[in-house]
Amino acid sequence: MAPFPALYLSSGHHMPSVKAPPSHVSLARAAGRLPRPHRGRVAVQAAPLQATVAAPRPGFADLMAAFEAAPNDRARSALLLDVARRVSPLDAADRTDANRVLGCTAQVWLASSVEPGTGALRLRAGADSALHAGLANVVLSALDGLAPEAVLAFDASALAALGARWGSLTASRTNGLAALLGAARAAASRALGHPAFPSLLVSARGVAARGAYAEAQAAYLDPAPEAVQALADALAASRVGVVAHFYMDPEVQGVLAAAARAWPHIAISDSLVMADRAVAMARAGCRAVAVLGVDFMAENVRAMLDEAGHQDVRVLRMDAGAIGCSLAEAAEGAAYSAFLARAAAHPSPALHVVYINTSLRTKARAQAAVPTLTCTSSNVVASVLGAFAAVPGVHVWYGPDAYMGRNVRALLAVLAAGPDEAVRAVHAQHSARSVA
Repeated sequence: MAPFPALYLSSGHHMPSVKAPPSHVSLARAAGRLPRPHRGRVAVQAAPLQATVAAPRPGFADLMAAFEAAPNDRARSALLLDVARRVSPLDAADRTDANRVLGCTAQVWLASSVEPGTGALRLRAGADSALHAGLANVVLSALDGLAPEAVLAFDASALAALGARWGSLTASRTNGLAALLGAARAAASRALGHPAFPSLLVSARGVAARGAYAEAQAAYLDPAPEAVQALADALAASRVGVVAHFYMDPEVQGVLAAAARAWPHIAISDSLVMADRAVAMARAGCRAVAVLGVDFMAENVRAMLDEAGHQDVRVLRMDAGAIGCSLAEAAEGAAYSAFLARAAAHPSPALHVVYINTSLRTKARAQAAVPTLTCTSSNVVASVLGAFAAVPGVHVWYGPDAYMGRNVRALLAVLAAGPDEAVRAVHAQHSARSVA
């Protein structure tokens, strides 16, 4: 079996030596895209490493020509599988979490090392899918053996064009090409001593950290046992529950998550669920609930506890001063008041939808002006559709942030273009026509 296109380095200079597989050459030649090669191995003297920073490998060029010449997607897929078969499998020792390429639909690994003497970056790849193995080795044909600087400067437009031309190459596999290129560039950055981009790789075997910031975060996932036990003991002795928002520092979340194993009345969630969990803690016998979040979250907890009949359960804030939120404060300005005034004066039945991430003062002021419904990101679509279904001719005045509003509009446009069944899965009383 003919070898995969290879590159050899000698005394700091590129010495490309390519022997393309017959199937690749014959396929391209049949389409009239490649000149007939000389018999045997072709060796070409190239410029020094620093002078060819962005030059692609000859093997890569041959492969791109072969893919371009392939008559259809089926032939391109067969060629990709052939590429995968012509490369030695990746050693088990290199199939580690640290070498995983994230963003691929299959498990893909990319290992790297720096060649002594030349400083070239040597890359090795493997995958549990033949197609992904082929894609990985297409990337290697371009980058393996280059100087790290050349890997960072590599022009990936040919790879992007490959994904665009290949109709049967799914978007996820096209994204996998980009992920492989990103992993190779990250390896080049490490070889040059650049600081690693902070990332946490979470798997069934544990957490692997890259970069100083990520290492600090990983340390928070394994907090000091004595601190964890001291917190759990203090909460249990005082019968205090804790509700914390997802935005809390990882150090805080790490300690809380560990303490919850000993004291179950600890919850980390979004702002809506925080209040629900606080009510459950009160029902379980907690005498107080500590809120790790901004002021409107503590207000929500207080209101929901009172509504559930737990006026005797105290709500503890973490600071005597204001714990503000810019989003909540934006709804307390003159512009929002004018918005509510327009809603109240509108001739059609009006319903104001307010974001849960606002103060009780904002919610009460809105309700006094126009009927108001509180929503969060998880129920905003159902809330809006429910309003239109319940009140014929209603005009909904949407109050939450612009990002959520654009997402709602985009989702409704997608539903309007689809079948009625898809719309009814979101709200039983609507159809594609009613949401258009």
